[in-house]
Amino acid sequence: DCYKAMLKRLDKLTGLEQKTQKGLKIMLMLAYRTGMRRGELLKLRLSDIEDSEEAWIYVVNNRYGNNKTDSARRKIPTYALLLSEELQQFKDYIGRRRSQNPHTTNTLVFSDPHAVTIPHSGTMVSNLIKYLLAQCGVGELTFHHLRHSALTNLMFVMHGNNVLVASFTGYAPEH
Repeated sequence: DCYKAMLKRLDKLTGLEQKTQKGLKIMLMLAYRTGMRRGELLKLRLSDIEDSEEAWIYVVNNRYGNNKTDSARRKIPTYALLLSEELQQFKDYIGRRRSQNPHTTNTLVFSDPHAVTIPHSGTMVSNLIKYLLAQCGVGELTFHHLRHSALTNLMFVMHGNNVLVASFTGYAPEH
């Protein structure tokens, strides 16, 4: 499927530091599985992620940006939305970021490794996702369509049969 192909293509990109590449993969996972907006991901700080087994994400206003609307302020249950291997990758990535930046409350989850309080360019992220989508043959889609995919996947899980759920979303019936 296109999502898996995008993750694989991210591994093969040249010209990016490995840490940046890993971060972009986690960003893609979160966008696809949780439906978070690009701006929400770019302003996400380590302090917005609960240090627990569930690893809840808190989408809140901060110095890097405001939520689109008041109702955009929410808690996201990563343990319920990410596949187990994705959740482990997410936790490992966050753990490494926290150990590398133990005293910086405003450390971003996604930034250049050498400038942890400067977010990635939204245009760069959008262009990268657009490029990856085009490589899958759906060049007319954009970053925002990952949000639609997340909601469609949730609808499958809530109302679909187990074969469709596994086929279209990657979620197992017991997930």
